Amino acid sequence: MWSEPALWPFAPTLPLIGMLVTTYLVLAIGPATLTEPVAAEPPARTVTVPAEQAERVPSAVAAVAGPAIAADTTVWFASGHTTLAADQRRELREFAARASAEGASLVRVAGHADNTGPDEVNRTVSMERARTVESLLRDALTRTDVTFEVSAHGSDQPAGGPGAPRDRAADRRVEVVAETW
Repeated sequence: MWSEPALWPFAPTLPLIGMLVTTYLVLAIGPATLTEPVAAEPPARTVTVPAEQAERVPSAVAAVAGPAIAADTTVWFASGHTTLAADQRRELREFAARASAEGASLVRVAGHADNTGPDEVNRTVSMERARTVESLLRDALTRTDVTFEVSAHGSDQPAGGPGAPRDRAADRRVEVVAETW
C-alpha cells in the first residue's frame, strides 16, 4: 500500500512537474480556445478628492502613469541640408507654444536622414538637423526648466518602418515630442 510519507521527498518538484505536463499538452495538442466571451472591463469610477489634496493629485497620477505627451510634430529637410524652411520654423514655434502651454518638462528631438550617403555622413547630418531644431525650440519655449534629449539615427529608421518602400523625402526629418511629468 502506498503511504503518504513517501511523497514528501518529491513535494517541492510537484509544481514543476505540473508545469512541464501543461507545457507538453499545449505543444502536443495546441492552446485551448475560449468558448465563452471575455467579460468587459468594469466601468470607470469617478473619485472625488478633497480640495486640500487636489493640488497633489496630478503629480501623484503622473508618478504612477508616467509621462504624458503634451505635443508632437515632425519637420522635414531638403536633401543634404540642415537648415529649416520658413514654414518649418513657424511649425516649430507653434509646437513650442503648445508644449509651453501644456507644461512640458522634457523634449525629445530625434534626427533622421535618407539613405543616399554613407552611414557616417547620414548620422552627422541627422545630428545637425536635430541640433538645429533643438536650438530653435530652446529660444521659442517660454519655460526655462525644460530638459532636452537629442538623438541622431542617420538612415537607420526609415519613415515607413522596416520593409516599407523608401520615401527619401519623408526620411529627411526630425521628430519632436514634448512630455509632461
